[in-house]
Amino acid sequence: MGLKLLTVPILGTFVLPISIVNLNFQSGDIVLATYQSYISDDIATEASSSYGVQTVYFENDRDILNGFRTGAYDLAIMSSSTLEEAIKKNIVKQIQWDKLPTVKDLLKVEDGNGSSHQTSGSGNTNNQNTRNWEKVFSPIVTQFFKQKPELAQYGLPYFLSYLLFAYRCQNCDKEIKTQENLSWQEKFKKIIEHEEFKNNNPFKLGIIEDEVTILSLSKLASQENNKFNEQNWKVEENKPFNFFDKYKDLSKLGVSSRTRGNSMFLNSDSALMSEMLTKKQLDGVFMYNGDALYSYQEIRNEKEGGEVQDFKILEPTPSLWLLDQIAISSKVSESKENEIYKFLDKLLFEGAIKKTQSDQAQGQQSQNSEAQEKSWAWQNFDYLGYTPTLKDMQETIKSKHEEFKKKKEKSEQQTQSSEKSEDEKEYDDLTIQLLFGRQNEDQCKKPVSNGQPQTTENQQSENTKCKILFESGMTDNQNLDLALAFQRWKNNWF
Repeated sequence: MGLKLLTVPILGTFVLPISIVNLNFQSGDIVLATYQSYISDDIATEASSSYGVQTVYFENDRDILNGFRTGAYDLAIMSSSTLEEAIKKNIVKQIQWDKLPTVKDLLKVEDGNGSSHQTSGSGNTNNQNTRNWEKVFSPIVTQFFKQKPELAQYGLPYFLSYLLFAYRCQNCDKEIKTQENLSWQEKFKKIIEHEEFKNNNPFKLGIIEDEVTILSLSKLASQENNKFNEQNWKVEENKPFNFFDKYKDLSKLGVSSRTRGNSMFLNSDSALMSEMLTKKQLDGVFMYNGDALYSYQEIRNEKEGGEVQDFKILEPTPSLWLLDQIAISSKVSESKENEIYKFLDKLLFEGAIKKTQSDQAQGQQSQNSEAQEKSWAWQNFDYLGYTPTLKDMQETIKSKHEEFKKKKEKSEQQTQSSEKSEDEKEYDDLTIQLLFGRQNEDQCKKPVSNGQPQTTENQQSENTKCKILFESGMTDNQNLDLALAFQRWKNNWF
């Protein structure tokens, strides 16, 4: 991930105070709002010259709500939970999937006669959910759309991320490996209480200081023996939810300022957290996989041999996945909207999706990975380091990993050379694990009915293999209660 907080603005890219709503752009300019590290500088520059897209940066994606309300932003990259709030406030447009030429045919659904049809982007939620999402997107994105169809109706997938615990310890996991039946909470405690960190050298623990992230971690901490309880997780609209009590559940992991003292560090700057983990100023951090991947790559690039072997990750169970999406403001004019879709097709899909069988039958060869990697989507993936949403991109990455393993096995039989190939540097085992997680996302292809997993006796065992969770948006009152509860927890009022 390109972890840059302060950079000199380039053409088409502006760092502006959030309070500014009357941005000084041309009337035909398209204003894209995003976090500063969420789009490649090169792509932002090219988008400006080719499509008139001007990029502005914010510090909190909830600022999008005001930007959409006032018409300051035309489109924005936001979390799915923020998108849910924007949908309820009627400030986003429905996605016109048929205006995306690269994917519109792939999304068509065949009827019983072998003919295909495509629902209108302005259709109802049920029609939206009949599209062939699995033809274009990964299984986890498809699960998002099946469980929350409105996300497909109003947002375009941008990237995926999941919460994990990354830590630096050479011998911490030896005892864990001999006790495979341990819950992830028990594994975590064994790591931070390992004898390597006893006495005057306590385990230095970092947590991304974000209200929702820490709430999610607290809810995961309250699960007993990896048994998921829907009532403990879901924050239902118009129903009371004691956020403060839920924050206190984090103490069940041994995580609180009282128990950890000065050895616990909270900060909202993910770049700083990654840097501190890289330099081993922190022994472990609850963070998102893209930030952990950045740390791992930095360590691997700078140091050789056994030093990298002390970098490990632990996934909470169930896995908490987040989906960031691009949404379009309801105030966007039709004339500007057409240019927006040209830009979005280029940014997200063009060149990154392999040609269909019908294309090949007409003499067009499927794009090889080299051509695929020239696409904007792939360039952005190289820059971001987060999990791509496109099925074809994920399959290309995994196939590169498999090819490398075969080459490595062959080379080890012929020579004991310690030199690493470029493929190994990019897609070694831990890189693949950091991108896609240990939870086999193929298991998430299991059938879903009415937005909820099947729970018949014959299907329960299969569904438990897909142990993933998604956070939902909250009301304004709930967000206020959450902020107050977080400050109370942070100030150690318990």
